[in-house]
Amino acid sequence: MEPVASAKVARTTLSDEERKSLIELYGKSLEGFDKAVVVTSSGALVLSVTFLHDIAPKPPPDSLTTLWLGWIGLVLSLSLMIISMLTGQRALEDALAENKTAVFTTVTTWLNLLSAICLIVGLGGLAYVAQTNVFVNQWPAPALPPPCTGLR
Repeated sequence: MEPVASAKVARTTLSDEERKSLIELYGKSLEGFDKAVVVTSSGALVLSVTFLHDIAPKPPPDSLTTLWLGWIGLVLSLSLMIISMLTGQRALEDALAENKTAVFTTVTTWLNLLSAICLIVGLGGLAYVAQTNVFVNQWPAPALPPPCTGLR
């Protein structure tokens, strides 16, 4: 019981000014995260369509599944972020109304996390497709040995 009590005493409290400054920084951080995910997801979607149109108009069939996975990841990331913005607004409304439930805050946090995961999956899928399509014709096919006919 003693270590817990000493830990509480060692903890310093924030002044009102420090708390206000941290809240402002936290808000700017969340805003930056939202913008980064939206810009990256939408930019990657546009870039991938341009890539397919200009560089790889006929992608190998085995890369199409990964392309779809990448696109789905990016679209989900955008969708989750938009929903997150709405739930974030509701969380702020609840906080202003001094509603003590944190349901919308928790939902917003999970939506942000899922959006980031979908963004990473989407970018990974598109990176694989780009790698597959850019390097597919870079090297000549290996020379095959002459077929074995069984005759000597």
